[in-house]
Amino acid sequence: MAPPYAVRRFEIGEAALLRQIRLLALMDTPEAFGMGYAQDEARSIESWQQWLVTHPSFGAFVGSEPRGMASFFRQTAANLVHRGSLVAMYVAPDLRGTGAAAAIVEAVLAHASTLVEQVHLSVNADNHRAVRFYRRMGFLEYGREPAGLRHAGIDHDVLLMVRATSPKSG
Repeated sequence: MAPPYAVRRFEIGEAALLRQIRLLALMDTPEAFGMGYAQDEARSIESWQQWLVTHPSFGAFVGSEPRGMASFFRQTAANLVHRGSLVAMYVAPDLRGTGAAAAIVEAVLAHASTLVEQVHLSVNADNHRAVRFYRRMGFLEYGREPAGLRHAGIDHDVLLMVRATSPKSG
């Protein structure tokens, strides 16, 4: 049976849809992100379009409605171009446990594999479900940033994780 969602890349003209799912993510799990709701809500649609240019983004869509997302950012510094980052990962509660998260991450990794040898991410260490998920997806922990996030006056450590995208980086 086909999943209740389709995963695909956001088009440049879909900045409003990206904004929609991102704001949902920031309302639902604000402790998971560095950016706050008010900051992203205030951004212009042009800044969201620019995000899609610099951060290829993939979403899980139910019909035309985005219900999950993740973006990719490639390092541009000369000695870091072999690295990229998976950022802004989110899946709405109604799609959790359906495989949507894995499908989104696989789409990001497929895109990244044509550009970089490593994909890095950071995750709130208190988000045990997300940490287990990333481990299942082949990410390995290589560090911990104490108090890497602070939400509502509470500090959260951040785990730093990495996954190779090609045999060269093993």
